[in-house]
Amino acid sequence: MPNRLIKWVVRFNQRSFIKITRQTLMLLFPIAYAGALAVMLKKAFFATDSFFYNIANLGDLMPDWLWNGATAFTYGLVKVTFGMFGVMAAYAAARYTAKLYHCDAPMAGMTGFVTMLLVAFRYVRATSDSVISFDWNLLSVRSVLFALIVGYGVGQVYRWLGKSGEPGEQTIETLEKMQQRALNALKPLFFCLTIGAIVGALFNWLTLSTWLNLVYTWLENFGQGNQSLWVAIPLIIVSLLLSWFGIGGPSINTTAQGLTGAAAANLNYALQHGSGWNVPYKYLASTLYSSFANFGGDGVMLALVIALIIVGHQPEVQRLARWNLVPVLFNSSYGLMIGLPVILNPIFLLPYLLLPIANLLLGALAILLHLIPATPYPLPMGTPGPLAAFIGSNGDWEILLFSLVLLVFDVWVYIPFVRLALGVELKTQREKAVASC
Repeated sequence: MPNRLIKWVVRFNQRSFIKITRQTLMLLFPIAYAGALAVMLKKAFFATDSFFYNIANLGDLMPDWLWNGATAFTYGLVKVTFGMFGVMAAYAAARYTAKLYHCDAPMAGMTGFVTMLLVAFRYVRATSDSVISFDWNLLSVRSVLFALIVGYGVGQVYRWLGKSGEPGEQTIETLEKMQQRALNALKPLFFCLTIGAIVGALFNWLTLSTWLNLVYTWLENFGQGNQSLWVAIPLIIVSLLLSWFGIGGPSINTTAQGLTGAAAANLNYALQHGSGWNVPYKYLASTLYSSFANFGGDGVMLALVIALIIVGHQPEVQRLARWNLVPVLFNSSYGLMIGLPVILNPIFLLPYLLLPIANLLLGALAILLHLIPATPYPLPMGTPGPLAAFIGSNGDWEILLFSLVLLVFDVWVYIPFVRLALGVELKTQREKAVASC
């Protein structure tokens, strides 16, 4: 059975779109990792309601100029890396697709870049000619799947409408050769721009991107609100599935969320009685998810990192896991999602979807059996995942032990999937070596 599954995944990874997706994500890993670090710093250090700001009293320790500079730097780095991630993904996907079919990869990459901008362009009345409006949700990491599709489509257009033949290997091409390449690119370029303009017009007039973003936000909020677990769990699974597809991405909004009515009632009870054991709403999906199902971000990514460190003996795997360990510990996991990759990787789909739900249900069961209290206290931004329930219970050691046991369980579940993924990579490398002989 494992061998058959490995063969199926290898064939799946050899499909052109999946192959292009993996190459694109690997190329963009350093950008995603820089963004993940920036999100971690902004969430855990440089926000007034962040974890280390309150523990270390950073507001008093750091001079104002250093504080303002650090917050501005992390904010800018997040906006540049994650805010423009879709444009970079469209460029790389178009370039790799054209290269796969021995077409003009540099021209295709630039066409993918421009086409993605054209799709996201917003036709609004500006106060100045220097002001350009885009739908930043389409250009950001939250729409990486859409960007990959755009880039792949542009590469296919160059395959069918462009001239075959890659640029020469020489360092500097002759002027005649460059002119020929530019002229050959006109037909696929204008075709892509026309389609991009049509799609952009649809997004403008039908406000499709706004509706899609509202639906995704509604799924996140509804699935983690005051609803019963049986209503929230299917919606959490849908939200996780969209994230695995590359629709959603990390939450880069560092503003603290206000308490809902039920959560406020729990907090008031805990403040009055000094305990969370008998709060009126013990099984809120929002508190259960943040306490037990968010170890390292969506999909319990901290357990995946630890599993990679345990069984991934290849030097590249060890480096990837260790580099991502710190940001994932603070729930900033998109570097790992891109670099492994987890996005559109069928091997990690089941644990990515089911482990958060299993943790959530096990936490609810432990509360039902009075093994641990509920977690009514709000969490600082950037709280490490394994400490979330401990801090949310105001320092209950039983709940900390329970969280660590859950994490060990999650690592144990991820280990066979990691081994399967490493087996797939090994078989893929062997097939490439045989094909090159």
